Amino acid sequence: MNEPVRYSKGRKWSINKAKKEAVEVFESTDFKSFWGLLIEILESNHQAKPVHTLDEMKQLANLFPDNIKLFLAKKDENIVAGALTYENQKIVHTQYLASSFEGKNIGALDLLIDKLIKEIYRDKKYFDFGISNEDEGRYLNAGLIAQKEGFGAKAVVQDLYELGIK
Repeated sequence: MNEPVRYSKGRKWSINKAKKEAVEVFESTDFKSFWGLLIEILESNHQAKPVHTLDEMKQLANLFPDNIKLFLAKKDENIVAGALTYENQKIVHTQYLASSFEGKNIGALDLLIDKLIKEIYRDKKYFDFGISNEDEGRYLNAGLIAQKEGFGAKAVVQDLYELGIK
């Protein structure tokens, strides 16, 4: 984050569209609304579930209120996108991101991420979007990495080693 962030033309266009649609981004504790959206998106798009349950996430957020935060984007009174972040002194990590169909059409998640990068977490050294692979690293999700690169992110390969202990 020490270097200027360069967005793709598509990301800039999407952010401007969300601004024109009067999408509002704010910090929230409404985990229930976000979890409903997250579960719906993960199931319909990826046949997957969040790693954490709603109760686990609420408990973690209560235990670490300075480190786990939820940000939502709404259009009128409807939640259309959200991001759950984990942070420490130098790094912010997006643990969960989700956008409704309407949110995708109006660029809500892009505006939310833009606000996280340029305003809320501008003083962090690193903004970590998380992994972009599936099947334990055997498959690169091209759409996911393209979305992240649209925000100026760069992929980092992390080698994993397994040692047998006898």
